[in-house]
Amino acid sequence: MLSGNILRMNPDGSDQQVFANTGGRVLGFDFDAAGHLIAADAVKGLLSIAPDGKVSLLTDRVAPGDPIRYADGVVVAKSGKMYLSDASTRFAPKDWGGTFEASVLDILEQASTGRVLEYDPATRATRVV
Repeated sequence: MLSGNILRMNPDGSDQQVFANTGGRVLGFDFDAAGHLIAADAVKGLLSIAPDGKVSLLTDRVAPGDPIRYADGVVVAKSGKMYLSDASTRFAPKDWGGTFEASVLDILEQASTGRVLEYDPATRATRVV
């Protein structure tokens, strides 16, 4: 479901509460040293969610004219740099009706256009690894 909700709950799954809403679809997350949830959102890009639930965009493009189309995984390194996967440079979920539809199109095409990106919070630069 494309709700954009990130839930907070007890370890047993009880007491579910909406912690934040990205307006997109978070497919992967990690935490940075400051305790922010760093989210790979397939619709929005790379997001930072503060402990109070405030959502901020870190990056949604590699360079002008080169958007991150399908962010789906992220790892925060000890250095603070963030590595994320962009599953497709051709089919963005926001343009094709959702993550399922975009994934099917990418699979059918079999062009292997995914890539790994690095975001450096110190310089705010994003590059292809």
